[in-house]
Amino acid sequence: MEKDRLQASVLMAFGSGILLQRTPPDWHLLFCWLFFCILFLSGYTDYWVRIIPNEGIVTAMFLCGPFDVSDGKTFSMIILEFLFAVLFSSVILSTIVILEKWKKRQMLGRGDIKLLLVTALFLGVEKTLYVLALACICGLMVFAINEKIDKRRQIPFGPCIAFSGFLMLLI
Repeated sequence: MEKDRLQASVLMAFGSGILLQRTPPDWHLLFCWLFFCILFLSGYTDYWVRIIPNEGIVTAMFLCGPFDVSDGKTFSMIILEFLFAVLFSSVILSTIVILEKWKKRQMLGRGDIKLLLVTALFLGVEKTLYVLALACICGLMVFAINEKIDKRRQIPFGPCIAFSGFLMLLI
């Protein structure tokens, strides 16, 4: 796992270095690249280890402010999107906790909710609901495929969120 982290760090640094060579540097594109790297690493780690590392989440949260500024958003818009992201994640967390109490089993990992929070911070109000809908569709497709292979295996939702976030980042 440490070797994978080192390779991912080298890839992020290499890609960032290439983007900063542009004259003038395209900061928005750089932040999109770093967000994509964080999504990819979170999805990859969740798939293999079933954990979404907090380091990626914290790094993405620190990148959100400069990303929004490079996107031309005002301070009030940034605060509004931050409040929306917190409200969005709180509603999902509350719903999941209620469902888990009712079903008496884990329904969604807490790392998935943190990844949704960061995705909401980066992509904003409009695209966040699409990310969730696409992630659910992706999760259902993975579930259908996985059901034929191994019925007892848990399905990681982080890669579905990462893939959906990446698609919405492109739009």
